[in-house]
Amino acid sequence: MENPGGASSGFLSDGSITRILNEESLMLAADNDGRTTVYLGSKAQCANLIAIRLPEGVEEGPPNRVAWLPPSSGSDSYRLGLVQLLIGNRSEVDIRNNDTWMPLDATSKRGYVSLLDLLLGRDYKVDNEDSRVWELMNTASVYGYEDIVRFLIGRGADVRLSCEHDWTPLHSASSHGHEEIVKLFLDNGADAATVGDGGWTSLALASNKGYLGIVRRLLEKGAGASVNVANGFGVTPLHLASNNGHTEIVQLLLEHGANVSPADDRGWTPLDSASYGGHLEIAKLLVDNGADVSVTDENGGTPLHSAAGNGQAEVVRLLLARGANIDVVDNIGRTPAQFALDNGHEDIVRLLSEWELQH
Repeated sequence: MENPGGASSGFLSDGSITRILNEESLMLAADNDGRTTVYLGSKAQCANLIAIRLPEGVEEGPPNRVAWLPPSSGSDSYRLGLVQLLIGNRSEVDIRNNDTWMPLDATSKRGYVSLLDLLLGRDYKVDNEDSRVWELMNTASVYGYEDIVRFLIGRGADVRLSCEHDWTPLHSASSHGHEEIVKLFLDNGADAATVGDGGWTSLALASNKGYLGIVRRLLEKGAGASVNVANGFGVTPLHLASNNGHTEIVQLLLEHGANVSPADDRGWTPLDSASYGGHLEIAKLLVDNGADVSVTDENGGTPLHSAAGNGQAEVVRLLLARGANIDVVDNIGRTPAQFALDNGHEDIVRLLSEWELQH
């Protein structure tokens, strides 16, 4: 990004700021309170809106604020210097004030830890009763900005903070695969087994996405207490890992006491999920650990129905070898072979017929 001030250090002079504010590309708009907002346009070559007050004397009139798009390119010192000039000599920022919230939110979303430090002020201490502290921490956790999280913890942020839905930053970091942030939270006292809105745990979120390292860290730090917690649909971490083919996570969950045959709201077990998805190794693991091959769902279907109806030949063979009933019927009288035929899997129909002839 070109430095409008031309300073070799990357910092702008007050005169440069004044010149930018006088560019014809700037737009002025008054809000309902009569406050003027100045938008730095394309000639300032900026990228993302934040709002901060103009230093006294830059523009006359009613109370002002400047909406600045922090540059997506250029050095950190350039970006920091520009903000220093815009906010003038203010020593602190009240994050409860809507005018100052926007820049804090933007810096958290973009990982600008030096700007966050500047905007909050050196003496700022986190007020954990303010929901916006959670917002800052959660935003950084979603985007994976470890430095922002570390900075906020250093200023006193409670890693156990949650929103009104009992969602913690640990939930967000686990769901988005940010293992180092997960480690940071756990090392600073986050509860690995916290249950959020809808019954979601960090363990379930990581198991669903296949984040093996995060699952391992959570289990090492006490998430085993939530290993059988089901979400609002009756789905457990083992369901999720089995459904998505995460074999190593399935193994870990079983080693930490996961119930091998929990039924969700449809009556599906992890074996149903693995059978439907054709995840042979997971199906083997589940059966080896005691999963019932004859369990039925709310429609009377079995894991064999699930595998046959979705054309999963290898899983069909496994289930038959482990004792699945080839003649079992669901609630409308369909056998696995009929279910396979209804779904266009003639190869499965032949497989089942050959098995029946041989046994």
